[in-house]
Amino acid sequence: MLEAIAFKGRESEYIDQKSGVSARLSIAARELLISQVEQRIIKNPSLPPVPRVLDCYRLAPAITGKVELVYEGEQEGPMKVARHLIGGACRMVFDEIFPDAIAAEDDPSLSDEAYRPVLEWFSKGQQIDLQDEMPQEQYASALLSVPGLKEIVSERLPGLSDEESLLAMELVLEALYQHSLISKLDIDHGASYGDMLRSMLGSV
Repeated sequence: MLEAIAFKGRESEYIDQKSGVSARLSIAARELLISQVEQRIIKNPSLPPVPRVLDCYRLAPAITGKVELVYEGEQEGPMKVARHLIGGACRMVFDEIFPDAIAAEDDPSLSDEAYRPVLEWFSKGQQIDLQDEMPQEQYASALLSVPGLKEIVSERLPGLSDEESLLAMELVLEALYQHSLISKLDIDHGASYGDMLRSMLGSV
């Protein structure tokens, strides 16, 4: 995912491609990611030293300090551009590993059936709140409460440890949001995933 952030940066219309996106971005992001994990372990030594997808959204300072924005990027704002790159990276990695969330945009019926239990669960008004410093037991319980989510990961990525499996499950949720299939609301030190339709109606 760290590599994918740099790749998305090299494709972004908001970044000055004359200045380019060097390997320094990935190095700085990796250092910041490790620091984020270390801080979580210091506060709660029982946590495993495994990153969470939420940690990636704390990498924005490493991105904004290593790229130059064009006028349109300045208008969007550095932090918004950074979050856009991170979200695009999540979707890029997801699309390489997991079945397409939507096989054909003009025919949703072609969507992979593996995602149906997950999407139906959210459509019933359920939501899941994840925080970057929540205890491992709560983190695992929240992700495992979503029907079908563990099975998606087990089928495509067999042999993962329990901690790695949870990371992959979180990636699936983030990617479904990036595919506009579920909603996401930023909360204190985390994110809340829910049903897209309910979120749209609520905003109206």
